[in-house]
Amino acid sequence: YGVLPGYGQLPTHCETLTLTRSMISRDDTWHGRYGVLPGYGISLQDGFEDTFTATATGALEFGAIPYAKGVIDNWLRYYVRSNGMISYRSEELAQAGRMLTIFAMYVSMTGDAEFMLGHYTKVKALAAWLVWRWQQSITAFSSDDPRFGIPPGLDEGDGFISIFAGHPGSHGGYANQLNHMYSCAGGIYRGFADIGETWSAIGKAFGRADVAAHGAQLLAIAPKLRAAIRASIAKTSFTITEPGVRQGKTCIPNGAGRSGAGGANLPAEGASCTDGGGRAYPELFYSGVLTRDEVDDIYETLTTSNNSKYVTRPMTLGCAGYNSKQVTFWAYGIAYGLLQHDMVERFLLHYFSMSAHTYTRGTWTTPEAVSPDRDVGSTDYVAAGVMTAPTYLKWMLLFEEPDRRTLWLAKALPRDWLAPGTDPIRVENATTRYGRLSYRLQATLQPTSMVYTIQATVVLPPSFAKSPPRGGLRLRLRAPVAHSGKLKSVTVGGASWEAFDAMAETVDFAPATLTADLIKTGLPDIKATFG
Repeated sequence: YGVLPGYGQLPTHCETLTLTRSMISRDDTWHGRYGVLPGYGISLQDGFEDTFTATATGALEFGAIPYAKGVIDNWLRYYVRSNGMISYRSEELAQAGRMLTIFAMYVSMTGDAEFMLGHYTKVKALAAWLVWRWQQSITAFSSDDPRFGIPPGLDEGDGFISIFAGHPGSHGGYANQLNHMYSCAGGIYRGFADIGETWSAIGKAFGRADVAAHGAQLLAIAPKLRAAIRASIAKTSFTITEPGVRQGKTCIPNGAGRSGAGGANLPAEGASCTDGGGRAYPELFYSGVLTRDEVDDIYETLTTSNNSKYVTRPMTLGCAGYNSKQVTFWAYGIAYGLLQHDMVERFLLHYFSMSAHTYTRGTWTTPEAVSPDRDVGSTDYVAAGVMTAPTYLKWMLLFEEPDRRTLWLAKALPRDWLAPGTDPIRVENATTRYGRLSYRLQATLQPTSMVYTIQATVVLPPSFAKSPPRGGLRLRLRAPVAHSGKLKSVTVGGASWEAFDAMAETVDFAPATLTADLIKTGLPDIKATFG
């Protein structure tokens, strides 16, 4: 993505080395391992869902397409069974749903539909067992039960031991595996929506009625899943009554309850808001189903550890974890949810905290969990965590909203990076669902008039004119604090452009305006003047 100021060599050095470290952590080029020996490189960890999802997401977002294709191909050939289940010790429903999103991302970013069609049978089987789990939830419960429409199953691979009767965490055997988690429902919802759209388009393009029909089936289920999540959260959420900084605020549990009689997670008088630990909220954030207020409520509750019954902090420096540590491979969803709802400062705290504390100095190695206190020992290296920095850098510079499909340029750029006299921001050949794009931002302060301006050059491929993002294009100009909110005028291609928002710090391009002429002569010459 070129040279970026502010972090020294972090974006060019760290991101490249972490991608390389991800590659060399694999056996025989493509077989993913959770870590290396000594440590998490044991074969017991082979097939861990998060190693695949984190690696494939990071490779796609950072534009390492040959690597992404090899990782996806290996996963579907050797780790996804013919019945769609994963060759691992436990299911993870939220990650299974995310796999479908990744497959859709690959096709949209590369146009390589033939490759995905070659794996159609297994991808369809993966979706089929998730459909079956959803069907279980709508047949076993009435619509007034919070578990209605929330698929049952595990969201954490280490929970496999709880299915054995007699284990302290088993709740009588298989019952614990039948938790109805919002993270699982959200991941499946998004996976169905993304791959359903992909299969519908591929089926039409290739004359495959069966593929198109499968896509239509998933697209029909997706909104029902989302509606069920919304309805269930409304039933399980409650006002925190116990003393503390969150008293009077809303607690949003991480699930609808457990299968079986009396298992519904209904609010009780004086209930404690203690669902903070684990991966559930990060995965739910990534699904995109939460409102801004819900993201804020969850973030604040996790950050403040409102309830005195929390044994450890559920969030440290904006990062989710266990034992008051930052967990590297759980983190991705937190950043995504914060960016979706434009919580930029929280995103930057999270990004900086993950970069500063979860990567070793100079060698960019990521343990599974790290304390900001360097006197506290960390766990061993995990390959699933090493892709956070490349993924966050991409989202900071180029981010697409999951619902409105607005494509943002420089949405979360640190303000100091656009200080007068700094090196220009250069993003080159970055991947999107609509083709690769590039842009350059250069800030200047006229020495005589003291007028602050930003010159932007945005280069889009012709494909944007044929199929633009549904929500259009938004260029954010996060000027230094002295100039923030003072955007006065914008020209595009030398002509006045009225579609800008000084308070939001954006220059906006609706889908209809992204014509071939604007792409060729207008977007490469954008000038924003502040005053």
